[in-house]
Parts: sequence; structure tokens; C-alpha cells
Amino acid sequence: MVLELFHNQSDGFRNIDRVGGDTGFTALEPMVRFFWEPETSLDQRFEFRFGYSRFEADETYLGLTDDDLRRDPQRRYLATQFDTIESDQFRYSLHHTVRPSDRVRVETAAYYTSFERDWYKLDTVRDATGKDHSLYRALGAPGLAYDIVRGRAAGSWKIRSNDREYSTAGIQSRVDWGFQTGAAEHALSVGARLHYDESSRFQRDDRVSVDGAGRVLGIARGRQGEAGNREENVLAYSMFLEDSIKLGKLTVKPGVRWEHLELEYEDRATSGDLGRVVGTGSGSLDELAPGVGLVYELDPVWSLFGGYYRGLSTPAPREFLLDGTDVEQSNGYEFGVRHYGESVQAELIGFFTDFDNLIVRDNLGGAGGLEDANAGSADVYGVEFAVRWDALAAAKSDWRLPVRFGATWTQSEITSDAASGDAESIFSGGRPGNELPYIPEWTATAGVGLEYRRFGLYLDATYTGDMYGTASNSTEPVDFDGNPDARYGMTEEAVVVDLSLQYQMNDNVRLIAGISNLTDEEYIVSRLPYGARSNQPRSYFGGLEIRF
Repeated sequence: MVLELFHNQSDGFRNIDRVGGDTGFTALEPMVRFFWEPETSLDQRFEFRFGYSRFEADETYLGLTDDDLRRDPQRRYLATQFDTIESDQFRYSLHHTVRPSDRVRVETAAYYTSFERDWYKLDTVRDATGKDHSLYRALGAPGLAYDIVRGRAAGSWKIRSNDREYSTAGIQSRVDWGFQTGAAEHALSVGARLHYDESSRFQRDDRVSVDGAGRVLGIARGRQGEAGNREENVLAYSMFLEDSIKLGKLTVKPGVRWEHLELEYEDRATSGDLGRVVGTGSGSLDELAPGVGLVYELDPVWSLFGGYYRGLSTPAPREFLLDGTDVEQSNGYEFGVRHYGESVQAELIGFFTDFDNLIVRDNLGGAGGLEDANAGSADVYGVEFAVRWDALAAAKSDWRLPVRFGATWTQSEITSDAASGDAESIFSGGRPGNELPYIPEWTATAGVGLEYRRFGLYLDATYTGDMYGTASNSTEPVDFDGNPDARYGMTEEAVVVDLSLQYQMNDNVRLIAGISNLTDEEYIVSRLPYGARSNQPRSYFGGLEIRF
């Protein structure tokens, strides 16, 4: 039996105007695993796993204006004081592994997961005349709506209870079989899965009335279900076949995956009888995803590798059946060289991926329905390099000096006019030649450590380049039609340095401590969902890991 317990919490590092309070989180995750290996003629093993996750966070969707972030990057506006999320997840699985022979292994697993969450968060504001204002417009052009957000003008805050439930269940099995045909050695894997998942939303809106000083005058509770009331489900059958074929120094790994999905959705009334069905749909789709990988061993430490892989991403049932959102497809290619020696390991990889019917979250961070939609086609390509070196590995001593460095250069390019049908989507306004949002041209990491037996001290640095917040590649908080929008603009480049240490007291107990963002770097890390957001400031952490 294995029993694990993970607990993590923080009071947060942001400060809510006037009222203060925690802005952090609490996470609790116990997990237990039972093993049983019966004494039979066959080598077999049963394993049962149970896990639970409880998460609470006083987090908001709302960011800041650029000017406010420069003055106080850890500020939160008064209207976010009620924002919080709570979630519970239960996970069960039963695994059975059997080896009928030395060359055959069969693994079967049955699983079930349930997840419930409610994110209670600021959605829009309303002025004294009854006019509603989106939050990204309020922060994009400070005025009356901005003052209501800050608690400096009378009005009301609409806070949405985003109550969702999700569950998944299924059974899957795979067979691994090693055999030889002539000079070729095979490692064949065949698998199948029956999977079912469903989701439901049952949301409400509350209205918080405030005076010109931001004092709460009253809260009008909405009716659960009137701000979203629907269910979706998918029954999926899938099979895969993969064969790793070794011919001397060359290994070829072709494979293919087939997916068949049965999709359904049901919309229910958002007023009156909430059980009344107002819309339904069902349908199916089939997709095939082939791929092949190759590795050629030049010598014991040098090798060449490459491959082609088809990627798939299916839309949600409602968007596929009702709105006609297509399946996203991608074709990915890579080629590289790898060195894997005792002291030095290094890789150099070139990659290219073209996307068709790119699926994006329409109204991302907006006030709409948060639906999947296609955003046209795009290409992403680049080069990645990584090296790891231990200068003391060859000395065979108790001391280690691990050094690592990695860098990725990425180019992204939209190759069609954005197909998003919602003007509030961050992909609207994209044109051929523009860059995809939130893909930096350069990222890099570097680190050095000092290890002695059970002790380790590590210094790591991460560089992230600036990024566009939208497909229109606007550098100002203004959308492609000239309207103010706090989601538009760019993030900022930054170098973040972390210091950490650990001490392994025994096989079951480990002490950890460190400083995140050692130099206290401040920068805009994102403009989603609603406006500019800063990074985590210099933070100190400590912990104890116990396994038993």
C-alpha cells in the first residue's frame, strides 16, 4: 500500500483595495494505492487507486489597466472582493496487469472521475442608468465603468456563479508483444478504449449594489440555472496500433489511432421551468491520426531522429452539432540530433506544424458564452536546443555539479483570415502573416546546481520574450475596430531567477525551501482574461514531503 498526502497553501500576494483579505489558495490532495500480486501460474498484479483533490482560491478574472499595474502590480480592484473558486475531484481506477509469457504483457484499466467546481467571479458592471459594461472595455478606456469597478461611482456588480460538473468513466486495455521477423525486432502495441464523459452547467448571476464610495448596499441573489443551464456528453470508441521495428541501427515506429465519437447536447430553459428542454442535438464523427517516428544510432552516444504526427482536437458537442465548428487537424514534423553521454546530454531539434481549423475559445475573457470556434489556419515552426552537463560525473565522487541550458526559437504565422465569428474573440482581426497570440519568439532556461549526497542547492533562470495578446497583433489596448479593449496589446519580456534547496532526510522524508523570483522582477505576464496581469513577486516557500 502507498499513501500520499499533498497540502499546499498561500495567503496570496495581491491586495484588494480598501477591504484587504486573502487572495491565495489552499490545495489538499490525499491519494492511496493498494497492490495485490496473487500467487498464480501467471505473473499478474492488481492495483486500486483512489485520489481526492480539494481546491479553494480567492482568485479573479479581472486584471488591471497598464497604468495601475505600473503603479502597483499586486493591486486588485474593489469589485473583485467576492471572487472565489472552489472545486472537488474524486478519482478511482482499477488496474490489472498480466504477463502470459516473457514477450507478452496485457494491461487493463477501468476508471471513473467526478469533478465539481464553482467559480464565483465578477462578470460585468452596470451604471446608475441601467447600462451594462464589459470589464475589458471598462479597463480599456477608463471612465464611468472603470470607476464602478474601483468603487468610486454608484452602480452594481454582476457576479456569476459558474457552477459546473464533469464526470468521466471508461475502460481501456493494451497488449504489448515482442517478436522477431527475420532481422527485424518488433515491439507491437495494440490498444482499445471505451470512454464516456459528460459536463453540465447550472449557473446564476447575483447583483451587488454599491454607492459612490464602493459600499455594498445589498445583494440580489439570482436563481441557479438562469445564467446557463445545459448538458453535453460524448461516448468515444478508440483503437490504436503501434509497432517499434528495429533493424540494426535504425528504429522505425509507425502507428495509427482511430477515434469514433457519439456526441449529444441538451439545452434547458433559463427561466420558468428550468427542467424544460429547449434544444437538443446528436451526431457522430470519425477521425484517423497516423504517425511515424524514426531513430538512427550513429554510435553508442549519437543518434538522429525525426517523425511525422497527425494531431486532432475535437470541438465540444454543442459547438460541433449546433454551430458547425470543425475538428482541428495538425500535421507535425520534427528532425533532430541527440547526444547522450555520461557527462553531457544534448539535443538539437527543428519542428514544423501546420494547423487547419484551429479551435479557439471564442469570447475568451469576454462576456459571451465562451464557445469553441474555428480561427482558420496557422503555421508554427522553430528550433529547440538543450544541453545538460555534470562536470563532476566522471570523477565518481559524492559531489555533483549539474548545469543545464535550453533555448527555443519559435515563429508562428496565421495563414488565413481568422474565421472566428465573434468580434469579441481575441482571434478576430487576424490576418495572414500575423503572429499567433501568446507564442513568444524566444524562450530560454539556464540553471546550475550543487549536490552532495542528500543535499542539493539550485539556481535557475528563465527568459520569456514578449508576446502579442491578440491575433490582430495590436500593440495598444484597442481592438481591430478601434474600440478600447484591455485584452489587446503585448506582454513584456522578462528574466526570472529562482533559488531552491532540498535535503533528503531519509527515504521517506524530504525538506524543501527556496525563493521564487529572487530579483523581484515585475512585468505583464498576460492580458487575459480581463486586462493586464502581473507576475508573482519575490516569494519564499518551504515544505516537507513525507511518503509512507
